Amino acid sequence: MSFIVLLFILSAEIIFRLVVEIREWRLFNKKIPFAFFRCVPILNDFFPFPENIHEEKKSSRFIDAHEQAHKKLHHKLLRNLLKLCFYSLMVLLIVILLGEWRFSLLEIVLWFHIALGIFRLFYHRICWNQEEEADKLARESVGKNEAKRELSKLEKAENPSSLLFAFLYKEHPPAFCRRMNLN
Repeated sequence: MSFIVLLFILSAEIIFRLVVEIREWRLFNKKIPFAFFRCVPILNDFFPFPENIHEEKKSSRFIDAHEQAHKKLHHKLLRNLLKLCFYSLMVLLIVILLGEWRFSLLEIVLWFHIALGIFRLFYHRICWNQEEEADKLARESVGKNEAKRELSKLEKAENPSSLLFAFLYKEHPPAFCRRMNLN
């Protein structure tokens, strides 16, 4: 019974991801080659489709101040601790599912995927909050006008995405949201 429920949830997720991808194509009239791989949930868990394939490292006072704010606030450490906690809990869950409940390997993979999806939404929300904190510290360091100018440049350079799409797949909010949050 639980296997059928897991397959139903997986099917619903695939349909949801397809709808989100089609919505993005229609909103921005831009098809990204091989983006359909994002619609294959379990494949995407282990080999996520990269956010910015051809992004080159740029530098400015705002970007440098933003990265320094991340270091000052220990965001990388916090993100890694969150991941460590999640994967530790997943190992514990796998041991319980294998030992106590005698689940098959396929059921364990499906449970892992569902838990990872829930964690990823929680994790992305935390990452977005950290980006907002780093932007505010960088704004204080370089000034509001320069911060807005740099985020406007980033907005023009990044692939456009809706808030829903960005929240599902990206650890960084879209530049237009970051620019609005600087007010």
